[in-house]
Order: sequence, then structure tokens, then C-alpha cells
Amino acid sequence: MRATLILLVALAAAAGCDNSACRGVDGTCVALTVEGAGSVDGLEIALSGAASGTKVVPPIATVSALPVEVGLQLAHASTGVLHIDVGGVLLGDRVGNGSVDVSITSGAHTRATVTLSGGGGGGGDGGTPSFFDVTGTRVHH
Repeated sequence: MRATLILLVALAAAAGCDNSACRGVDGTCVALTVEGAGSVDGLEIALSGAASGTKVVPPIATVSALPVEVGLQLAHASTGVLHIDVGGVLLGDRVGNGSVDVSITSGAHTRATVTLSGGGGGGGDGGTPSFFDVTGTRVHH
């Protein structure tokens, strides 16, 4: 089942549990903390497993130092393992990649952390996953 991926929070500075990106959200939500060295102005996020979809956040590039937190509200997600691939982007170049598997329960909130490592030089080299939006179009950040 394809879940609709709704990103609640673009890029917000990561903080403690009291400031979870899923606070106040009804339904299934993953508060995803993205760690690593340096800064990003966007994240390319691809989901598979218990939910699926892709998204580039934020809609307008905003430079933020890592770590950052993003809330992933997942409509119609099933209980199971969610695989999350994340590509960090800065000024149009891929600056890091990471992935994490997290167990989710339909209707519940959970937290996950992914660490970006390595470069990528942009656009899908060296095993970097290609990211597509729900229409199947290559995502250009």
C-alpha cells in the first residue's frame, strides 16, 4: 500500500524530546533526526517498506547546520519496518547519504536518527539512490 508522505516540518534545528517534530500530530509519525558534519539546504527522502513515497524538503532551500529534524507524517502506513533513505544536498550538490530502518506501529509516533556520510557529488553516482517524486519524475533540487 502506498502511503502519502506528508512532511510537517521542513528543516528545524534538532533539540530534545520536548521539541519533537511529531508533537501535536495525529496518526503515524516519525521524528527523523539527520546528523552529520557540515550543513545542508535540503534533504531528499525516500521511504519503502511499511510506507512508501519520496519528498525533497524544504520546498525552498534553507541552509541549516546539522543536525536537523524533520517530521514524517505517514497517512495509511502499516505496522512494520520502515526503510528511510536520506540524501543531504547543499547548493545543488549531494553532500552525504544515509539510511535507517525503524519499526513503526500504525497510528503511533516514533523517533529515528540517520547519519549522513560521504559525499555524492550530486545525482546518483557510486550507489547513491535515485530519488523520484510520486509521479515518477526525477527530483531536481
